[in-house]
Amino acid sequence: MRKYLEKIFSLYFNEAEYVELKDKYRKYLSEKSAEEVSSLKHIKKGKQKFKNVDRSWIDFTVTFAKSKLSPKKFLEFLLYFGENTIAMGELNAAQDVYLALKQLSEKKSELENIAAYSMLALGDIYSRQALWQVSEDYIFEANKLFSKQKDFKGCARCENLLGTIYGDKGNISRAKNHFEKSLSFLNSKKDTRLMGMLEMNLGILCNIQNNYDQAYSYFQRAIVKFEKLNDLRRIAELKHNLGMMFSHKGDYQSALKEFDSDILICINNGLKPTLALSYLSKAFVYIQLKDYSMARAFADNSLELCYKINDRLSIADNYKIKGIIERHLKNFTDAEDYLLTSLRLNKELDNIMNIAESSYELSLLYNEIGKTTEAKIFKKTALDNFRAMDAVDMIKKAEEDL
Repeated sequence: MRKYLEKIFSLYFNEAEYVELKDKYRKYLSEKSAEEVSSLKHIKKGKQKFKNVDRSWIDFTVTFAKSKLSPKKFLEFLLYFGENTIAMGELNAAQDVYLALKQLSEKKSELENIAAYSMLALGDIYSRQALWQVSEDYIFEANKLFSKQKDFKGCARCENLLGTIYGDKGNISRAKNHFEKSLSFLNSKKDTRLMGMLEMNLGILCNIQNNYDQAYSYFQRAIVKFEKLNDLRRIAELKHNLGMMFSHKGDYQSALKEFDSDILICINNGLKPTLALSYLSKAFVYIQLKDYSMARAFADNSLELCYKINDRLSIADNYKIKGIIERHLKNFTDAEDYLLTSLRLNKELDNIMNIAESSYELSLLYNEIGKTTEAKIFKKTALDNFRAMDAVDMIKKAEEDL
């Protein structure tokens, strides 16, 4: 996290101001109890525990910036600071930053563009917590303002985020439509970062549909762009998605290599959301390799992070993975509890893809323990949802396995 913040500070504060900020914050920390301060230390042996200090450091920095920067510069700082706070998974702090920014800008015509980006960011924050309707409401409001201002790049960002939401919910065709609409707003030569994000997202859709060659092509085009920009956050996300692709193909060693590379970037830069996903993906790989103790360890690490950042989709997916682990270990009661919890959460989140996958795993479990009636019920649920996604390979797999 500190590397990200130091980059921001170098843009907005001179060296003397940065020293002043650190001194004031150290004084603030010195007034905390010994127990609170000790919780901020790193774990030994190179493993990093993210600091509980993050939120107080963010709040302290915003207050300091307000006292030092001009009103215009402060608004610019909040936009940039909020974006990086989202990347670090500090969603509550990011939400406060963007709500403040929205309040400062939305009733001033000259600041309409900042208001639009604030609403788009709030849409992003709520989508990460699977609060779909709240998220979409903010995105539509942002899109209205971008359209009014003829900010086509802003419109493209709105469509990209809507595509991500529908992809997360398993509605592949709607996701693809939004991504393609986003592309139509962009200049391929000028909008490099957003083009890379869209190529990565289209690659994810191809991967879900087992179109691996096309997925790999999209990912390679995207990573060239991100490396030119030295965008470590997107490089980490891209490596995670390459790992997912190799995992789907059954090339588990290549998958682990990509996940390890991405995890290192995440730890060094405080990118908790992607780190949580990659821990979970490694747990899945270790299940395939029949190393259930490693799978359980990575799933536990992932779940701890997911709760910290309130990633509800990944929490639900985590329970599915933990259910699979316990089924393989013949702990059938625990497996059933985990899988039913995953299914319940995914229904609450309206996630077609994960409803299908949790139902598929429940059908496998019930077949194994001789509950054939329940197995048939969940087989039907799985197949219905795979068909709704047009996931041809998963339909075939479910029909063969169940």
